[in-house]
Amino acid sequence: MSEEQLRQYWLSCQNELGWSAATLRISYSGIQHFFSRTLVRSWNIFNKIQ
Repeated sequence: MSEEQLRQYWLSCQNELGWSAATLRISYSGIQHFFSRTLVRSWNIFNKIQ
């Protein structure tokens, strides 16, 4: 999975599924934890989205 694919995923969840900002934050936090703690990867997308 690439950073662009994650970005597209969140955009589609927001635009097509109507996810609220709170739901997007929950999704973002879970994926960030998985990549930074479990896979030990550091991606720029996690620094851009706040």
